[in-house]
Amino acid sequence: MRFVNGLLKFYAYCFHLALSTFLFGIAVLARTGHQALHLDMLPFNQERMISRVSILSLTGFICIFLALVRIFEFVFPLWGLAVLVLLVWGFFFTPYSFHGLSGLEFALLLIFGAALAFYGSIMVLMPQRRNRW
Repeated sequence: MRFVNGLLKFYAYCFHLALSTFLFGIAVLARTGHQALHLDMLPFNQERMISRVSILSLTGFICIFLALVRIFEFVFPLWGLAVLVLLVWGFFFTPYSFHGLSGLEFALLLIFGAALAFYGSIMVLMPQRRNRW
């Protein structure tokens, strides 16, 4: 069971690191290319989309770092919950529309991955047992 919990924690770290890196990358590309970001699933207006996506990516990096160095482990599950809520709300409770069945499948897989990462982020809060030899 400890192996599965460790695997879930590793997955949560990798998922949120990839998400934060992706958000940072598209924010940098949009800023340097002077392009507007059209992320209709996020609750931000178009004028401030790039700065808000940058703030989201920075928040993700900070939460991952704080959980890895065990300073504030509790912020990592909060970040995981925020990501999961933003994805579910953004894809299904906003005027966002899917382009075909493949778009819906991708959104459902992304939400499933975020839910699994949220569960793994909860495992960060579990106390670590040490072997006594």
